[in-house]
Amino acid sequence: METEKFIGPKKVVSLVKENIKTNGGNEIVTVLYNGGGKEIMPLNAYNILATEKATDYTELRNRKINDLVLKTLSILAEHDIKSGEVDYFNLMLGNEILNSFNRATNFLWSKDDKSFVPGVNVLLDKSLLEADIIIRNISKDVGK
Repeated sequence: METEKFIGPKKVVSLVKENIKTNGGNEIVTVLYNGGGKEIMPLNAYNILATEKATDYTELRNRKINDLVLKTLSILAEHDIKSGEVDYFNLMLGNEILNSFNRATNFLWSKDDKSFVPGVNVLLDKSLLEADIIIRNISKDVGK
């Protein structure tokens, strides 16, 4: 019998292997949770995050981030990052992460990737009316 697994407080019901890989070539899985929730993640992240006992979200976050910090420190050492370059690295990393979310958000709202401008928060140009129209259409789109 397989051991129960949890991601934080959520009980894992099953894993579904996806037909795509991360940019780093790692397998991606969809984690299905008890109660119907699901999320997609790299299999190597699942292996780090899944535990045999439920945990709170703080412990889950710490496990995820601590592993990432150790890997990032190793990469930075391999690239000869100097102490004076750390703040710039953090700024650039933060900007790239925000641009990734902003680009995806822009495409979800506009279906037009050509209109994306790096560094611009696309939500700042959207109105409550536009959000309301999208929300009203959610129930129409669900189940298609």
